[in-house]
Amino acid sequence: MITLALFLTGVVSLLLFEPSVTAFYYTKPDGIMWFIRIVSHMVSHGNFRHLMGNFMFGLPFMLYAEYRLQDSKKFLKLFFYTGLAALIGQRLFDLYSVFPANGVIGSSGAVFGVVAFSLAIANENKWIRLMSLSTLAFHIHNQAMLTWYSMKGLTWGVAFGAHLCGILAGVLCAFILRHHLARRRRRGSKRSRK
Repeated sequence: MITLALFLTGVVSLLLFEPSVTAFYYTKPDGIMWFIRIVSHMVSHGNFRHLMGNFMFGLPFMLYAEYRLQDSKKFLKLFFYTGLAALIGQRLFDLYSVFPANGVIGSSGAVFGVVAFSLAIANENKWIRLMSLSTLAFHIHNQAMLTWYSMKGLTWGVAFGAHLCGILAGVLCAFILRHHLARRRRRGSKRSRK
């Protein structure tokens, strides 16, 4: 139950630290603290409302991804990779934004990445597949539009670029997993024919 542990870490983080302590700042890359803040920003939140929003939105998808991967290490890697892609993506969008942020906090990018991964690998039947891919397309379009509005200064305070890049990284991870599993099945069928 890594999913629940990630959210409990967020609760503990909010109780023990000010969000400014766990946020990642673009202008403060100093040694080991730089890496610690990369990780800490992914498991902390700006406030309890932010945490509950991520929890309610992400919980079912994260549990599904954890179930499908059947491996805690793989799930943590997925969470970290999508969170890292979200951080890098938000930084790139901030470089061209009217109101650039000086850093980010929150697991939203990683959560969106795991949600996208879950939607991209859902294949229990053709209707679930169709609904999952439709929902995924909606999230990509929605977050792309919100990212565009944010860069133009029409909205601020939410890292929509992080959400979008987390989603794209989640889709990429799902594609890599599908490709890996298909290759493994092909190898297995070749061996059984010999």
